[in-house]
Amino acid sequence: MQNKILKTVLAVLAILTAGVAIAYELSISVPVLSKDIKKGEVIKAEDISEMRFLKMTISDDVYEKGIDIVGKEAIYNLPSNVPVPYGSLINVVSEKDVEPSDKVIIAIAVEPNRVPADIKVNDKVNIIAYFSEGTIKDVEAFVYGINEEAIVKNVRLDDSGKINGLDVAIDKELSTKIMTSLALGNVYIIKNETDNDIDIKAVTPLDIYNESFAGSRVEVITPESEVND
Repeated sequence: MQNKILKTVLAVLAILTAGVAIAYELSISVPVLSKDIKKGEVIKAEDISEMRFLKMTISDDVYEKGIDIVGKEAIYNLPSNVPVPYGSLINVVSEKDVEPSDKVIIAIAVEPNRVPADIKVNDKVNIIAYFSEGTIKDVEAFVYGINEEAIVKNVRLDDSGKINGLDVAIDKELSTKIMTSLALGNVYIIKNETDNDIDIKAVTPLDIYNESFAGSRVEVITPESEVND
């Protein structure tokens, strides 16, 4: 008799276990709000909990990770204990994160020896590109300077802690020139100690020669062999 009862209990447990396993397979855990959230309220980590729902009842347009909800703002009133749909939240953007419409942020890779080691976020900098001879057919080496100030938004470091890249905000109109410079030339970053009102102009070796010697008397050196003749 006891064996029959034990077998019955084990059978029931097996059925219940199988039922739980099947129910678990057919359900999914998603983040929900632990309290009602009002329009304009920013969601905090403590406002979120997890609940399981049957997969067939969950649409594709709801958040599946709590981390994707934290810090976002509700654009309408949201009830608790239900999945949170996409489109119900927006990122909280502070004024300092907004760039004027005529600005873009671009990534600049730069060698550590071509950027001041003390560059930091919000510094104003200028960009100089050096193009070696032959970059443009039949054109000697030249330097191109971006007069417009760029604002440093992020500083990237390599494994040794040296600067190897910057994210900068700069006028949209200059972005194409800068990207071309990055692709074809060597880029240097410069800045003043206080402000950054550097006036930069394009320079070639011929420019340097003309500025240094044009209009002045150039002494002609006669080879010694000709003097002895």
